[in-house]
Amino acid sequence: MLEDDEAFFPLYNPSPVFTQDVYDANSAELDAIFDPISAALTQDAINDMNARVSVDLEQPEDVARDFLSRTTCSAD
Repeated sequence: MLEDDEAFFPLYNPSPVFTQDVYDANSAELDAIFDPISAALTQDAINDMNARVSVDLEQPEDVARDFLSRTTCSAD
């Protein structure tokens, strides 16, 4: 794999976005859902999923389902 030694490509730092009211009303449930995903969604995981879609031509929904099934959450 080529190294991005000049930092041409930005790092992905995805995060869930909620209004404060929604989060305040559902914080325990949202944390239970999104904390495991956030922990597993490392830059290496994102790079791997991007390669599976762009290089291996897998369907994005299949790659996402596989990722979710390997975290502590349900893929369905």
